[in-house]
Amino acid sequence: MIKHLRYVALALVLAFGAYAGVWQIYSKKFEKHIEAQLADIQTKGFDVSFDNLKIKGFPFGYDVVVTNLEIKRGAEFRTWVDGVITFSAKFWKPQEISSVAGGTHHLEVDEFSAQGNGFVLKSFTLDPMRFEFFYDNLLVKQAGKEILKAKELEYDIDLTPKDQVATATMRLRLEELEAEALKDAPLGPKVEHIVFDGVLKGSFKGDSTEERLKHWYENDGELEVKEFSLKWGEASATGDGDLSLDEKLQPLGAFSASFQGLDSAVDAYEKAGKLNKSKASLLRLGAMAAHGNKISITIQNRKLLIAAIPVAELKEIVW
Repeated sequence: MIKHLRYVALALVLAFGAYAGVWQIYSKKFEKHIEAQLADIQTKGFDVSFDNLKIKGFPFGYDVVVTNLEIKRGAEFRTWVDGVITFSAKFWKPQEISSVAGGTHHLEVDEFSAQGNGFVLKSFTLDPMRFEFFYDNLLVKQAGKEILKAKELEYDIDLTPKDQVATATMRLRLEELEAEALKDAPLGPKVEHIVFDGVLKGSFKGDSTEERLKHWYENDGELEVKEFSLKWGEASATGDGDLSLDEKLQPLGAFSASFQGLDSAVDAYEKAGKLNKSKASLLRLGAMAAHGNKISITIQNRKLLIAAIPVAELKEIVW
């Protein structure tokens, strides 16, 4: 019996040693893959710098830990992590590579900047133009002024061409969104929940945000929203529709949605003086006439219309 146990123990030791040897081989390959990816970014005109790079993760996978990684190109683009960012691949998900920031992640593009904790980026080797982002405590600024923050942001985008018109498919989830545009909103300055799934159509070309959006508009760019949901104060909505830009690069949209708590929303806007009594009455009648069916939502000429009734003026977006 003791002899058999010795054989088992020896077999386990040999198996573990063989596994460790295989791990060393593949961990080095993964390390070289990450180094090659960073070098490839450099060949595309970006400056890449970091303090050190080391491999960890035994025995369940491969973790390449990079300290103080920074990628930039002139004054138009810069992204960096205060602390470490870990690139990981697991045995049970070899087709998925995740990048997890151990510190605050920063991004600067033109006049826009963003930063957040809990940053996670997932990329997929079998679908190489698909990425998933996740942020905790996201803060977005334009020209140094805070324009948006959210407790959580989840964004899944697939840039792999599926047909001749679709540029990307995407899914966005925001929790506890606060924005400058919502500061004096009758339903409150915070949107509890936003989710949408959509297909982005058209191309973006140009040196600035305005030029890219103008090119998108002039080439019939469109965001097809297959499904959206919204929870804001006592009101909530689910629906679908399309969003694009007009000739002044302002939002232009047509949606249909099912509402809950529409009466409460109408009361809040009427009380805040954003809706006069006649419009509020028409909205209530429109909601009653729908009997649970979807109601139209339109955005045009910087106006928000529900059931063809103008309910709000939208601030001009300066790109």
